[in-house]
Amino acid sequence: NTAAQNATSFNATGLTPGTNYFWRVFAVSEGALSTSLSGSQATVGAGNISSTGGGGLWSLPGTWVGGVVPTAADNVTIVPGATVTIDTGALAFTLSVAGTLNWEATTARTLISGSDVVIQPAGIFQSAATGTQTGHVLTVGGNLTNNGTLDFATNANTAAAGITFPGTTNAT
Repeated sequence: NTAAQNATSFNATGLTPGTNYFWRVFAVSEGALSTSLSGSQATVGAGNISSTGGGGLWSLPGTWVGGVVPTAADNVTIVPGATVTIDTGALAFTLSVAGTLNWEATTARTLISGSDVVIQPAGIFQSAATGTQTGHVLTVGGNLTNNGTLDFATNANTAAAGITFPGTTNAT
């Protein structure tokens, strides 16, 4: 990537948690490259965030144990008995659904998982039981494992969601 002219720092985004990255930095001047500086820096490992027993809206801190809404650097678990509704652009590094995870009924939302999504044997991941929103999108950066219920065509097939796999390697 390229930093802005005269920049003394660069914010690298979209990095994988718990990964060691190697960097080479050059200065560019009138088409010439300086001698490189090199080094490495590890990203912080993924955090673990679980829903409360009752669940709630994804965007609300009260839905999550510890009161912290998940980010792209978090392993997220929807616990048994909880129902969480995706009411915002939602992020997770990994996602495990042992309770119920729903898309909201009215506004198209995205859930981006940087790695694997697993629906546990009693878990349910579904589009809304009401409404006609069909624009929801689940993006899975790794594999999708369905050992429970994955139903993205609900409300007599008038509510729906799509699934994308953006990776450059095969996924299952």
